[in-house]
Amino acid sequence: MASYTTRRTPLSVPVRATKDGFFNHTQFKGFCDNNNDVNLDPQIFADANNMYVDENGVLISRPPLKFFDGEAYIVNQWFFGSYGLRLYRVQTQLENDNNEIVKDDYGNPIEFFLFRLRCITHDVVYNDIDMFSEIQWLAPINSVGNDFLPKITCIQKEDKIFIWFTDRNSFTDFVCFNTAGYYKSEYDKTFPFFETAYKYIYLPVHKLVINGIETELESKNFLTDTYRKRYQQSMLSKINFEKLVDRQMSVSLNGPETDNKSKYLYDIIVKQNQEKMLVYPYSPIGINYHIDIVNTPRASVIMRYSDILHSIEISFDGKTFNALPLLENIIGNPLITKDGLWVIAFTTKGLARCRIVAQETLDFIEPERVLTWSIVPYLRFATQNGYPLAINTIDESFVPIGYFETVDQFAYIIKAPYAYGEDITLQTLYTEWLSGSNDIIWAHYNMMNGDYSHWNDTSDNMKIHFSYTAPVKESNKDFGAVITVIAPEFNLPVSITDRALSFSFNQDREQLDRRLKNQKRISIYEEGNETGFNYIYKLTPGNKDIIFDESIINIGEDNVIFSAIPLNVSVDDDYSSTRKYIVGDIVTYQEQIYKCISEHTGKIPTDSYYWYKFTDNNGFSIPSFYVLEYGPTTDPTRYSTKISWRMATLLGCYSEALYTFIDTRYARYKIEKSDGTKGSVQNNDRIRLTNLNTDISYSATDLQNLFGDFPRDPDDTTTTWSDFLSFGFGHVPAPTIPKEFIGNCMIENMSDTANIIDIIHFYFLGQDRIEVTTPYKMIDYNVSLRFENEQIIQCFTAAYNARLSSDIFADVILDVEYNRTEQSNTNKVTYIQDVRSRAFRLLPNTNILQTDLYLYINNEIINLPTNGELSLQIDDNERRIANADKLTLTLEQIQKSGNIHKVTPDNTLAIGQILSGDTISFGDNIYKREDYLTAKKFVIEKIIIENGDMTSTGGTIKIGDFVRLTSTDWSYPSKPPDWEPGDEWPTTGDWNNIPPPAIVTHDGKIRLWSHSEDDQLPAGEVEIYGTVGLERQIKPL
Repeated sequence: MASYTTRRTPLSVPVRATKDGFFNHTQFKGFCDNNNDVNLDPQIFADANNMYVDENGVLISRPPLKFFDGEAYIVNQWFFGSYGLRLYRVQTQLENDNNEIVKDDYGNPIEFFLFRLRCITHDVVYNDIDMFSEIQWLAPINSVGNDFLPKITCIQKEDKIFIWFTDRNSFTDFVCFNTAGYYKSEYDKTFPFFETAYKYIYLPVHKLVINGIETELESKNFLTDTYRKRYQQSMLSKINFEKLVDRQMSVSLNGPETDNKSKYLYDIIVKQNQEKMLVYPYSPIGINYHIDIVNTPRASVIMRYSDILHSIEISFDGKTFNALPLLENIIGNPLITKDGLWVIAFTTKGLARCRIVAQETLDFIEPERVLTWSIVPYLRFATQNGYPLAINTIDESFVPIGYFETVDQFAYIIKAPYAYGEDITLQTLYTEWLSGSNDIIWAHYNMMNGDYSHWNDTSDNMKIHFSYTAPVKESNKDFGAVITVIAPEFNLPVSITDRALSFSFNQDREQLDRRLKNQKRISIYEEGNETGFNYIYKLTPGNKDIIFDESIINIGEDNVIFSAIPLNVSVDDDYSSTRKYIVGDIVTYQEQIYKCISEHTGKIPTDSYYWYKFTDNNGFSIPSFYVLEYGPTTDPTRYSTKISWRMATLLGCYSEALYTFIDTRYARYKIEKSDGTKGSVQNNDRIRLTNLNTDISYSATDLQNLFGDFPRDPDDTTTTWSDFLSFGFGHVPAPTIPKEFIGNCMIENMSDTANIIDIIHFYFLGQDRIEVTTPYKMIDYNVSLRFENEQIIQCFTAAYNARLSSDIFADVILDVEYNRTEQSNTNKVTYIQDVRSRAFRLLPNTNILQTDLYLYINNEIINLPTNGELSLQIDDNERRIANADKLTLTLEQIQKSGNIHKVTPDNTLAIGQILSGDTISFGDNIYKREDYLTAKKFVIEKIIIENGDMTSTGGTIKIGDFVRLTSTDWSYPSKPPDWEPGDEWPTTGDWNNIPPPAIVTHDGKIRLWSHSEDDQLPAGEVEIYGTVGLERQIKPL
């Protein structure tokens, strides 16, 4: 058998056998398959390949040219295994649309050779998109000549036969015969086909472009003039994308992540601003994790949290994850502060914080400070009238939400028991930020109504944002943080929906100094025991007089005296209708004592909106004086006189009506801190009050210097201070039973260092939007302040999807600028029509929007690539389906796709794995949690073929499994009118959106329902079949 010949028409081959595969013969005497070797001529062959005898009996190495039907003849043929290809030539004439022969300028018909390349051994696909039953091309005879035959080369590569033409006059492309074929369900058979082969040609990287400079790499492929340019984008080389706009490019990654080998990622058509949408794999984080990523100038910090294992891991390179110490009792999902330095977690025991990198010198001296959890109370500095509200437990029915710019600047919302009342649960917004010389400013606000109902019963669809812009002008120096909360509804007395509530705070500079000052009211609080509020006054050296100023009370230096009422009040009325009164001012009016509670001028003290009236324990008004009875102890004649409360207190006079827990007869105390430290007393410091164990005796001179002349009764004309002392007054003995009070010092009116000034509403819906379709958790929004001259502009930008009409949707960018000074706002709305993004991210301080579908910048859309590594289909056969997955069911083509969620029999969302036999909610427009409850319900079953029939099997369901979804609330409609077996699957009316079912063939294979007469329309519950696939659900980070 000869493998090839050196000439086309040799009579013999006069060469010796060689290792190249030749053999010698001198004459060819034909074929004979007789096995009797004795009778066979040695020049006879039983079989021969690539050897033919022409009509002259000459040995040739290709089929002879044989005419067919008088017009066509075989040019060549090739066999590759069982597949045979043959090339025909037909001489034809050019005709116009009227079937008239077209002639040249000389009246001669214009003639062509028509070449046909066909498969002669197999049925092939009838012409379809990119698939052909044969290859045809024309060659004008006047150009190529009457003897033209194309020069063709064929080669088989795996399941494809490639055919190319070695001369330029062949007038056709590089083609391929695909033996892998295409499956036709109606024939239950696979058919081969012809196709263009250019997609299989290797296009060499002929040019490398670095910073605009081109150098040559590989040589060109002789099969094509097309080649590729490689543009390098790196820290040292940048691409000028402006010059590549509208060019198609393939993006590959080459670096340590790919072992310095080029890894294809995806294809793009370059758009303006393309450099902002170059996407590449960064970190194989894994599945079933909650992920938080923060991009910092130093690194991208990635946190992953398993709510099953309660493990928190951190990575700074996207490859290596380090576990943080185990933290118990986590509620909700942990998060990273926006500066990437801390991990924060809400727990049942308090707010947990973990420093994940060394930040201070002390962190290097004491490395145990890093990667260690510390827990602080919730509402740790919150104060109400001196009483701290810090608490270590919360109501777990409300999952806390928070936004932490840093560990010092943040806001969160919790629901927790009131610190001083077990039966009250408060929903509280709490915030802290740094101001000025790193002063910690804090504030809280109870998000509750007067009937103690909460604004939100759940945080499932709430989101919070913190913003603080340091004021630059003296006039705005007290402006504080802005906390913005969004939710679909707020349960206010008049319910509001679809909006953001922006809480603005102002610093209260008077509250920055938390030290105890003279003349303040304090209460000593110990659980189960409380003194109530009393005025505290410093005593002069010797403890004989009171100091009336606002100096700091210092431990170890000052002794104090207490009084239930202010001691600096005038005995006589001193109210003035022309004086401006501020909060805390004390006056006497109609012989009663009043305290100003609201700044004003000219409001008489009986107006309770502006004044508080002091009353005794029985609710009676306290007079502005103390009535002192005096006289000789041996004389029945008694006098009475009005003295000041200061004098009464210093001299140890006692009034039963004014008794609280501190007896004014023993009201001189030494004040100490429980920890023994010196200095000032801060609000909530733990202190000890102990009676001074000394007698106080006044001389007549002392009394004259302190109080002036003795205040005699009008009927008394003789009594002096000396007489007064002789009556038994002027001596205050040390207590026989020492008194001591220990507890936390609560300073009256001591509150947060900031307070709320207003709540601004921003509306997501306008007249042109009828529904926000994006879950509020997925809405992204920014809030910032801008100071212009003397005006404060609050900027609110949000991105979300909205329904514009019954079937029209658009992504929306809402920009609102609220002028706080003029109390006016301007709105700008940008619509990105006919898209339904699921996740949104606004770049800070810009209107650049990233979604799971595109990048929107400068009014241009750059679509996210969805091929290659960024293919929407997850390529992981071990991946199990889970709640909220995007499921696709494929049988020959995608039959159905949508989000799934496990549900209970009573139609509530269920947790846990989805197993074969479970009931699921399945729909293609599920954006909100409540959408699952209204979507159609199915029983999902994993299917295997057993004994020629479909059988349900149990267990988990993975990518690649074949499943059946049987509806629980959706039945096949009745047969459409005039429908007959053999017709196409109905797609109108009630049959719309119902995919055809699967059918098991006689040989145990699964095929899609076809329009053969054997396939009837199904009845009963709707069934959807297909191989499980999962689409990636992308979230811009």
